[in-house]
This record gives sequence, structure tokens and C-alpha cells, in this order.
Amino acid sequence: MLSLLERGIALHHADLPQRVRLAIEELVREGTVRLLVATSTLAQGVNLPIETILVKSLWQGDAPLSTFDFWNICGRAGRAFRENEGLVLFCVDSAPHTGRNPRTALRKRQLMVRTQNRIRDFIRSRSEGAIRSSLLRVLSDLATAWKRRYPSASIAELCDRLVGDDLAWVGEVDAENIGRWLNTIDAALLAMETEAKDSLSTAEELAAYFAGSLALIQCQTDPRGAPSPTELTDILAARLASVRRRFPVSATRQRLYRLGFSLADCAVVEEDVEVFLALYLDASAWDEWDDRRRVDHLLQLAERLLRLHDLALREVDWAGARAVLERWLHGQAVPEVWQDVAVEQLFEGPMALSSFLDEVCGYRLAWGAGGLYGYLSTVASERGVELPPVTSFFSSMYRYGLTDPLALSLLPILGEARSIALEVARVSRGVAGAQFDLVSWVREAAVDDLVLAGLRRDLAERAVLLRDRDRSPNARSESLYVELTLASEAGALAGERVLLVRVAADQEEAPGIQLMRPDGEVIGEAEMPELLSPWPAAASSLSARVESARRVAVGAWSLELNVTRVGL
Repeated sequence: MLSLLERGIALHHADLPQRVRLAIEELVREGTVRLLVATSTLAQGVNLPIETILVKSLWQGDAPLSTFDFWNICGRAGRAFRENEGLVLFCVDSAPHTGRNPRTALRKRQLMVRTQNRIRDFIRSRSEGAIRSSLLRVLSDLATAWKRRYPSASIAELCDRLVGDDLAWVGEVDAENIGRWLNTIDAALLAMETEAKDSLSTAEELAAYFAGSLALIQCQTDPRGAPSPTELTDILAARLASVRRRFPVSATRQRLYRLGFSLADCAVVEEDVEVFLALYLDASAWDEWDDRRRVDHLLQLAERLLRLHDLALREVDWAGARAVLERWLHGQAVPEVWQDVAVEQLFEGPMALSSFLDEVCGYRLAWGAGGLYGYLSTVASERGVELPPVTSFFSSMYRYGLTDPLALSLLPILGEARSIALEVARVSRGVAGAQFDLVSWVREAAVDDLVLAGLRRDLAERAVLLRDRDRSPNARSESLYVELTLASEAGALAGERVLLVRVAADQEEAPGIQLMRPDGEVIGEAEMPELLSPWPAAASSLSARVESARRVAVGAWSLELNVTRVGL
């Protein structure tokens, strides 16, 4: 990845660590990265200055890309407010087949035709629903409400009200809705001002900046009762003036931009900056704290972050969320967290609990801690101090439920098995002092090396199994749907990832399999399914996803698995 970055090429996908993903996005904005290879996460709200989109595939995993996602991705082409159009290119393999098998040549031609037809369908689908600028829609609603209330008043008078954040004339219900939209627009204006190379001090300069925007183009070509282009830029200039009135110091606006929050939440963070900064600076003693002290510290930060409007809890109150977060941050897996009686009363089932953790830890707290780190880095620099390096891991700690930065560094190597990563990190500290050397050592360590370092042999074997399962450069894989009856008390959860480990047979018994979670926890045993026979000689385990799980008797579960079988 580093060698690619040196050539101006970067990778972007959802599984990248938060710090790496944010750093790559910043390099793209700076222009250092000229080619970004990305998954469909590009369509999920990432605002980057992209001129040209190269579409490699019209599939998202095993499913075809939806029309909405397709046009959302294409909408990233053309830098916002700076260009009138973007370029979308499709990668279609039209080279003739050079092999001798006529069936392969026929399949290739059929695939090319299907791809071309699919592209044409997507292009035709653009006319199925008109796309209208959200910015124009909000400002049109605002101007319409103003003229309905004050028919003889001018837009200039509305702008005076907007500079002072006066929405009392709208009415309580509409003021809340319009205020929420204006809050979002204000954050975009703050980002625009920070990123703009030219001055935006006057309405004329703002109009020039927005000249190529969808809002201004549609305002000119299809007004639909919208304000005139001049009125639109006057309203935007009024809101930018409001932002500057609330945050008059340029340095303050620049560091708030790094937060990525709405302006209302930016104001809260700015007001409580001393509290947040103290929470980050206190972490300088992180290595000396035990796990309990670390978890308590992260819970203090989480409580404050979840008070912000953008991150606020909606599913449960703070007391309930704390009960879940405390167990999660102590390294418990979802089934372990679910066993707590207090947690069972909060959610309909384990899947609802898992969704809560994905939403709160994987998104809200990870995003909040990441934005706060960027903001506080600037604050600390202004004061001549540095944030403790461990604070850059706070975002990942929430997402993965680990308080050990070393274990977080090992997660990608060990198949994201949390308990295994913790144990390997614990015993490996005496092997290599520097984190880079330690990670490199774990990449190459044999089972005996880990045992000599102090790891139990069974854990060492599982760690190497997880690390090496996808290493073979010549491996090819296939997906199989397998049904089996599992001897287990607790069973498995639909949607979770599991490992199938072959149980060696003796002379009297047929071979079987053991189902375990990635961290090594054994779920249960079953007979060897016929579809998995013969077992791949080079595989000590197979990866699978539980599609459905149903208890059929006491200590017995019926499972449907999507198994990835790797062979040589």
C-alpha cells in the first residue's frame, strides 16, 4: 500500500482502519493521490474532489448494483461547485479470446454484451426520476415561506434575519425543520470556505464559486418557483455571514471544519473544549492503566460524544448503552454481552444487539472520536502541546471493542479475532520493542515461536491458522451452501462469521467438524457434511457465514451455512 501511495495511487474501502481511511481522503483532497481504487463505499457520503470515475464492475458483492447506487457513484464525478460536468468511463473487456476453447470465447462475448446492455439500462434509467438539488429545494422552501408570510418584503430582508439566525417568523414546527437543514448547509459552507483557494468575502465572489453548482444551474434553467440566482447566492452569503458571526476567528473555523459535525454540535464542542482536551491529554498514562481504568475513560468520552445531536442515542438511554459498551470494550463478543440479564431487557434479540453495536460503536462513536482527534490535534498544536499517540486509536477502540492499541494493530493480521489478538499482543511485547517490529514478527512467527513467547499452544495454533488461511497465492475458492445439525447448547447467530475445523477420525468414528468463532471459542460439533468431502488438503479450517440458525431440540441446532472452500 505504501509503494502505491508513492506513485499517487490509494485504496479506499470500509474495512480500512479509521486513521488510514481519513488520511487517504485527506491526501486525495490535497491532490497527492491521483488514482483512488475504491469499493461502492465511494457512494456513501464521501465528499472528495474526483474528476473522473472508472467503473470496473456493475456488481456489489454477489448482487447487481442498484440504479440508485450507480447514479450516486457517478455523481461523485466532477468537483462540487468547480465544474459543470464529470466523466464516467466503463471498463469493458472487448479483446478477442485467445484460447482454444470455443465455449470460453462464447461466454466472454455473452458477458461483454450483457455488460454493455446493463450500462445502457443504467443510462436510460436516469430519465426515470428527476434529480433536483437538495440545496435549491431547501432554499426555495425557505424563500417561499418568507414570501407567503411577508408578500411585500424583499429577500434582502430575509437575509438580514438569516444573518442573525432569526427563524421566529417561520413558526415553531417549520423553524425546527428549516433550522435542521440550515445547520447542515452551514457545515457545508464552513467546509467550502476552508477548502476554497480564493476569497469568499463578497456575494459576487460566492456567486462565482457556485457558478458550476447543480443548484445554480437548475435555478437558471428550471426555476419552479425558486429564488433567482442572485437571491440564492445572497441567502448563502447571509448564512456564511452567520457562520462567521458565531465563529469570528478564522483559526477557530478551520479547526471546527476538522470535526465534520453540524455547526450546532461544533458550538457545543467549542464550548466544552477544555473538558474534551483534558480527556485526551489524560490518556498519556494509558500504558500504566489496567483495563478497567481504560474502559472507564472511554465510557466518559462516549457519554459526552453521545450527547451531541449528530451522535445522540435513539435506541436506548445512556444507562442501557453504558451496560452494553462496558462489556463490549472489555472484549466480550456479542453472545457474551447478550447473556447479561440487563442487556436482554433492552433488545429483542442478539441480532438487534449486534445492529446496535454496529451503529453506535462502528459508526457514531468511531466517527465522533475520529473527528474529535483531528480537532483537538489542532487545539493542542496551537497551545504548544501534543496529544498522546494512543488517542489516535480511540476511534478503532470503540469500533472493535479493544483498549490495547497493540492488539488493534494485530487485528487485520489475525482475522479480526479480538481475544486472540489480545493474547498475542500480551505475550509478544517481550519479543520486540517497536510496534512495527512486533507486527512484522507476528506475521512470520511459527507456532513454536508464539509458544516460546508465552502463548498457550492451542491459542498459538489458532493464531497461525487465522493468519495463514488466505495466504496461498495459488488458492482458488468456491462458495457452497451447507445444511447441518450442530450439537450445541447456545448455538450460533444468523449473520455471524464462523470457522469450520476438521476433527480427525479414528478407526471407529467418521470424520466430523467443529464450529468455532474467529476468536477460538468452540460453538459445537457436527458430522462432516457430504458437500465438504473431500476436505481441501491444504486447509486446516474453512470460513463460513451463518445464513440461518434454528433450535430443533435441546442441545441441537439446524444451521444453513455459506461456506468458502479454498483448494489448490
